[in-house]
Amino acid sequence: HYFIQSNLSDACILMSSKSAVESSCIPTSFNNSSNCTNQEATLETLPLPALWPYGIVCLSCFCVGVPANFLSLTYFIGKFKERPSYVSLLYSFIDGVDLVICALFLPSAVSYFSQGEPLFFSDPVLCSAWGFLFQVASRLTVFCIGLLSILRTSTMFLPFLRINFKIVTWPIATYLAILLGQQTIPWWYGKSY
Repeated sequence: HYFIQSNLSDACILMSSKSAVESSCIPTSFNNSSNCTNQEATLETLPLPALWPYGIVCLSCFCVGVPANFLSLTYFIGKFKERPSYVSLLYSFIDGVDLVICALFLPSAVSYFSQGEPLFFSDPVLCSAWGFLFQVASRLTVFCIGLLSILRTSTMFLPFLRINFKIVTWPIATYLAILLGQQTIPWWYGKSY
């Protein structure tokens, strides 16, 4: 657990464990580091636990992102069934990937609200799966948005250009295969995320 105590231009970061208390002083300004004192701080002395703001952000991403992406996903899947187009296919895929990303914020939020306890992340298999999914999904959504931007721009300049599904699915499938290979490299060497 990291606790922060500020003293004008200096910050003391105190690390505590159950067995021993180790403290280190990291000045934020190198002009005067003599003001730094190593006083033990506990969560009971802080008005608000230091990790709660991160937990609030993660929980907000989960609570807003999951329902919004789910509604958008169902809308674009309905549009795709009604009248198949590459735009509704890409939006459906982006919404599905963003839904996974927003769902992955829940374990982080729970960990932040439990004062930094690893909980879900203490299991190496679950932690590696979480890291793998987050890395793949975050890169894939950016790639799909870029692909959508390129295709929309090309239809503005060439309005009669017919874009079929192969032009959309091949780049996504190729990039996904590259990502899956790249993100499994740590596992090849016995490492985890």
